Amino acid sequence: MLHKTIILCLVFALVLLGAGSWGQSGAPPANAGSVPLEGTYWRLIEIGGMAVGGANENGANLILNAQGNKLDGSTGCNKLIGSYKLREGALRFKLGKLTKTACPGALGKQEEAFVEILKETQNYRIVGETLELRDKEDLLARFQAQPQQRP
Repeated sequence: MLHKTIILCLVFALVLLGAGSWGQSGAPPANAGSVPLEGTYWRLIEIGGMAVGGANENGANLILNAQGNKLDGSTGCNKLIGSYKLREGALRFKLGKLTKTACPGALGKQEEAFVEILKETQNYRIVGETLELRDKEDLLARFQAQPQQRP
């Protein structure tokens, strides 16, 4: 049920925002930017077509570590770890553990959507300093490259 709700919200948001076409192939180029996917601190700025507020260091984020293909990050409420597979523009996440802090209200909904989007990600695109996570055709979330905030 959550999956269908998120997908419907994404489709609706993309229609409202007038998302552009990626050309006849339906897939964006994997890396149109100069910021590397791996080793960059990516802060969530948009999920499901909706802006995510706050530039604080407790915001939702991802760091993909090439050594061991490890995923580290935060949902904005709980820390997450996992792994990822990267091949020719395709990107898949496998979530490991989340810490168990209760996430009230909107933060809890953001966490649910964030986790679902990581499960749905199939490819990515980097435009300038912005990372886009996508399923086969649709934009799921956007992240902004930030200076490393943790050692």
